Amino acid sequence: MALAPRGLAAALTAGRTGARVILADEGFEPGGSLLCETAPAGGKSASDLLAQTLAELADMPNVRIFSRTTVFGWYDGNVFGAVESVQKNTTTVNPNRPVERIWRIAAKQAILASGAEERPLVFGGNDIPGVMMAGAMRSYLNRQAIAPGKSTVIFTNDASGYATAADLEAAGLDVATIVDSRPDATRTWSGKARILPGAVVVDANGGKSLKGVTVLNNGRPETIAADALAMSGGWSPIIHLACHRGAKPVWSDAKAAFLAPETQEGLTVAGAAAGIGSIDACLADGAGKAVSALQALGFSNAAAAFAAKADTATVSKPLWRVHGSKGKAFVDYQNDVHLKDLGLAVSEGYSHVELAKRYTTNGMATDQGKLSNINAIGILAEARKVSPADVGTTTFRPFYTPLSFGALTGASKGKHFQPVRKSPLHDWAKKNGAVFVETGLWYRSSWFPKTGETTWRESVDREVLNVRQNAGMRTSPPSARSRFSARTPPNSSTGFTATPS
Repeated sequence: MALAPRGLAAALTAGRTGARVILADEGFEPGGSLLCETAPAGGKSASDLLAQTLAELADMPNVRIFSRTTVFGWYDGNVFGAVESVQKNTTTVNPNRPVERIWRIAAKQAILASGAEERPLVFGGNDIPGVMMAGAMRSYLNRQAIAPGKSTVIFTNDASGYATAADLEAAGLDVATIVDSRPDATRTWSGKARILPGAVVVDANGGKSLKGVTVLNNGRPETIAADALAMSGGWSPIIHLACHRGAKPVWSDAKAAFLAPETQEGLTVAGAAAGIGSIDACLADGAGKAVSALQALGFSNAAAAFAAKADTATVSKPLWRVHGSKGKAFVDYQNDVHLKDLGLAVSEGYSHVELAKRYTTNGMATDQGKLSNINAIGILAEARKVSPADVGTTTFRPFYTPLSFGALTGASKGKHFQPVRKSPLHDWAKKNGAVFVETGLWYRSSWFPKTGETTWRESVDREVLNVRQNAGMRTSPPSARSRFSARTPPNSSTGFTATPS
């Protein structure tokens, strides 16, 4: 997953103490939301803070930064699996380098700073080209200088929609309307766009591209022309890794999201992944969590790289679905699961979250429900008239993202096909001229040729006679027996190794 700003804060704090630090970020450059943020962060502009932090980390010999690297699983012993994309981004592949590389990272302490994912809103036509996440629209605009459209409608239930509207207007683009589903929305807005509090987008209109939206405002429908629609339905902390070893997500009404335990067996969840919203508070939380982890390792001199800050972000009021839509309201975009599919699952008795997943295939696509699952849980909760806490989540398992078989098998070339496992006596046997064979996972001595012996059988006959007449030494489990006979092929194992005579 992408490394959020609080991960940089944690790494900076740990790096300054001299601790060995690994940063893994699936993006081609670290930074997370700072790469497309325009608001100040840490008392500086987001771009300046990011540049200065990365420059300081690059000068630390004890810090390693892995870009294009996704941590895909958390395993016993605080071991993490990570896959690095080495050549997937290149046009010409070097045959002497791997395309992907698997890293096995054994950490004494780890901080999960994976951030949060923006949730889509479920209304008719929400799959029409031109409808996109508000955060994605900000990224296109601020990072790639791509205008999402000539006239944009913002549909939101939290402050993120207003940040997108502000950036669009700052770039000289028209924001037709901000549709805020919260009737009591009190955010101060100084931009040009009008605000419709307590209103919802019922349908997006258009075929191959967005033409406009139908808004229900105080019970009255209104059509607004637009060629782009940004939607923001709140934020879901990315907690998958923290739940790979049995921990269950817990619903928080205060955060309107599922959270994982913040600390468990050497793993600490920080920042937006722990439900914190504002950037300054996330930076402070990442640094603070790093101090605690460092103290557990014996670094008594650890000092937070960022001062403590209160979280000033407002929490979204969940809007799981919009009533009255005429078009298909999609929940899972990859598997084409829409609102009526979940309704049918409930009516036919498949309302349990695990059964609904299999009945509708919601959350079974390659993204494993990262966009759809929380909305589906909220929709099931509404239909059952219970809390999302009562519905719960499906089980989180590795891998976090799809992983190729090629990355897992590695480079299958000659002796590098699999690891070489040596017994404690390997070096002694090698020194005494042993010929080795592969037996299962291990390299074992098969026979010890002497000068003048031209075949394996000469050496073996001599060794067997020596054991019978003098002494031998067993190097395999007691149940093993010698398999050599007159017809034994030379690639078999003896089951014991005779002392050279």
